[in-house]
Amino acid sequence: MARAGPAGASSLALARLRSSSAPARQISGCRLPRICVALLVRGVSPGIVESFIRYHLAIGFQRVTLFFDAPDEPGEMEVAEAAVSCAAFARRAGLGEVVVNLCTADWWKAELPQSRFVQRRGSAQDRIYNDLMELYEDIHDVQARQCLAMEHALRKAVQDGFDWLLHIDS
Repeated sequence: MARAGPAGASSLALARLRSSSAPARQISGCRLPRICVALLVRGVSPGIVESFIRYHLAIGFQRVTLFFDAPDEPGEMEVAEAAVSCAAFARRAGLGEVVVNLCTADWWKAELPQSRFVQRRGSAQDRIYNDLMELYEDIHDVQARQCLAMEHALRKAVQDGFDWLLHIDS
């Protein structure tokens, strides 16, 4: 298991976030960590996404964050709608939160200015930020999009007091 502080620029799959101020779940008087999971989604069936969401909420994740990489492609909106349906059910049942992000051109336009990769671009000592943004802009690289999406999930998780964020890459 890897750990990284919220201020660290980590590409680790599992990132430790700052302590939560939200009400804590407990077992035998011990506070359980608040955990969330995030992934970039493309080319899967609605059933796979529904199963993924149900499983992770059932095993104790309080948030499942999905980034739909190509919502304009045929069939992708059907999958996103299945995720939204799961989100509504999870909310009503008190099972947790499901966040659905449609990564359209407008979503990227709004997201990029908030990204540390954009904000730190041009810094000679932080070549990784320059490289990633070049990959995103020049060839719209999938790993660059994935890094930017996970950074968004990490920012939101820190903001909302989560202890851990698990990134799953299919």
